[in-house]
Amino acid sequence: FNLCGIMVLPFFMVIVAQMKRMKGQSHVFAYCYLTAVVSGATIFALSNIFFLVAAFRPERNPDLIMLLNDLAWIVFIAPVGMVVSQFVLLALAVYFDDRADPVFPRWVGHYALATAVAMVPAAGAAVFRTGPLAWDGLLSFWLRNGAFAAFVLVMFFVLRAALHRQAVADGVIAP
Repeated sequence: FNLCGIMVLPFFMVIVAQMKRMKGQSHVFAYCYLTAVVSGATIFALSNIFFLVAAFRPERNPDLIMLLNDLAWIVFIAPVGMVVSQFVLLALAVYFDDRADPVFPRWVGHYALATAVAMVPAAGAAVFRTGPLAWDGLLSFWLRNGAFAAFVLVMFFVLRAALHRQAVADGVIAP
């Protein structure tokens, strides 16, 4: 789980590299995006450590295992500040890219903001034990993780197109 989650980092670094190509903005958005991605990955890794510790000694007191499991799930789901800021920073970078041929189409900014909004309800997992805002609820778990997975899938194709345009513009490949 941890390996798969961390393997998404190179993907986000490609987004950072493309953000640095944007005109009309300093590289502040790209570096802040990078910081948000790394912070989110660190929190993700911590949640995995809590899961591992809970599973390490199954003979342990069930209350302690439940405590570690709760801690892992809350740390995995509730801290949304990094991912929300990650998507907002990407949207701002897209909106500020004033090139004639922008790196990302404008709709990517709108999509990033919509993804950020989809992440926000997951913060409720820190206070709700049941219902749609609980750690396993419709909004906190399924909407958050579904929106994140959809974002990665959509951005794969957006990045592929941007990299192709860049390669053509740089004369690396023929149009």
